[in-house]
Amino acid sequence: MSTLRESNNRQYLMRFTPSLWGKIEEKATRNNVDNSVIIRNAVKRDLEREEKSQAEKELLPISAPLITDASCGAFDEAIADTETALNVSADIAKELDLHEGDFFIRARGDSMAAIGITDGSLVTMEVLPTGRNPRANEIALVQIERGDGEYESTLKRWTTKAGKPVLLDGEGNVREIPGDAKSIKAVAVARSFIARI
Repeated sequence: MSTLRESNNRQYLMRFTPSLWGKIEEKATRNNVDNSVIIRNAVKRDLEREEKSQAEKELLPISAPLITDASCGAFDEAIADTETALNVSADIAKELDLHEGDFFIRARGDSMAAIGITDGSLVTMEVLPTGRNPRANEIALVQIERGDGEYESTLKRWTTKAGKPVLLDGEGNVREIPGDAKSIKAVAVARSFIARI
């Protein structure tokens, strides 16, 4: 069964199975309204239900891994081995610009204290897609692979000089890169942080 409805010079053709059309007609008769009213209300309810479902999904808490030491191996291994996660309400996640797939690190040391990231601060990090480097002066979690196969991680401002990475502390001082470094890779960028007073 089909019904044709004109609205604002547009025509909408809808097809219904005989059993569904029968239910529409029955409800329209019972409520003393046109069939189109029943159809319009059903579509509206469905859209509202979908919007409510999406809104409820956005209010769900986010569980983000907490990495206290990312220097124990390759970065993806450090994420996979993390057993600790912080559950963050949707409201706080919005304030922190925290999204699914992001993670926290706990800052160690005071090299970034000049910009507020003190020892023990929680920093929200967004994983960088493969092949993308941070923008100039963006705060990044940088992983350095040493010549002996060990990894070292540091949170610093990222910049480049002559195409090579330069790492800066919170005061803008250059952080020396170990001479035996085999690779230097920015794995994530900071989005926000929570500092202790």
